[in-house]
Amino acid sequence: MADHDLLQRVERLEAYAAIQQLVAKYAVSLDGRDIASIVDLYVPDVKVGPPAPGIGHDALREWFYRVVNYWYRSLHHIGGHVITFDDVDHAHGTMQCRVEQEIGDRFVTTAVLYDDSYERRDGRWLFAHRHGQPLWSYEYGNDPITTGFEKLPGGMPIRLPHEFPKFAEFWSHYSEEKIAAVTSKPVGPQQRSL
Repeated sequence: MADHDLLQRVERLEAYAAIQQLVAKYAVSLDGRDIASIVDLYVPDVKVGPPAPGIGHDALREWFYRVVNYWYRSLHHIGGHVITFDDVDHAHGTMQCRVEQEIGDRFVTTAVLYDDSYERRDGRWLFAHRHGQPLWSYEYGNDPITTGFEKLPGGMPIRLPHEFPKFAEFWSHYSEEKIAAVTSKPVGPQQRSL
């Protein structure tokens, strides 16, 4: 019995390490614009949304070519990474990332939270789904309060933090005056209320 428990614990540690390496490979491949390597990190039947909707690696490859071309240089700094196992072959996770990008004559920093689903196929952990949600963005020399709580430089709206599951509930306990004391850019009352 003890050998079986030890084997399960070792397998779980190996799975954690493999998923963490998956995330790191994604960041390094994206900064190096190695689209083939990024696509290889996903399950073959990945579902892809706009601007290149479809299923599979060809659709995903097209999606990356359409989405990651508005900046030149970049560095994706990986922060905290929480992984929860659903079973031995499925997991989900949340990862913090700070991205620095050269966009024309600007240098932009963006905080992103990735919501991931992982699957182990043929012994290899892959992304089943990955959804990046920006928290804020600002240009070098500025701060996010004045320049980056509404949208990214490419136009994508910033929906966090008000789409965190408990964010609105937390702030619903406080008055408008209390909220104004801690931020000059609160999310709207309709987004704070339950």
